[in-house]
Amino acid sequence: MDEIRWLQKEINNSKEYEWPGKLLPGFARKRQRACFSNSQELVLQREGLRYVEGTGWQKSMLFPVHHAWVINNQDQVIDTTWTDRKRTPRIYRGIVVADSAEISARAVWALRYDPYLCCMADRCWCINLLDYLEE
Repeated sequence: MDEIRWLQKEINNSKEYEWPGKLLPGFARKRQRACFSNSQELVLQREGLRYVEGTGWQKSMLFPVHHAWVINNQDQVIDTTWTDRKRTPRIYRGIVVADSAEISARAVWALRYDPYLCCMADRCWCINLLDYLEE
């Protein structure tokens, strides 16, 4: 029951983010269907970015989907996963989950205590993040 109350609180605190219409300069498209690891890797690679989870929606979809993206200091959406530009407008609604320090700590914890958790979202994100943590 506590999980349901927590989820409702997070939904109530979520924010709608505006899609800038295209990928911001200096960013490249990454693997499709890997929004969680794409976004977390991006936050670890560049300073000033924050990892966001919530729902994403495009005009051709029947309902929103669980999605992850990154925002910069101006709260601009940087989504390196969705590549089909024909499906606009996009609507993002979510909450900031972590910055680079929090992602690093969570990855180390998950690898140490629950390695199977790392592969639930998309393609073993914890293992991919180790490359960035060791630098």
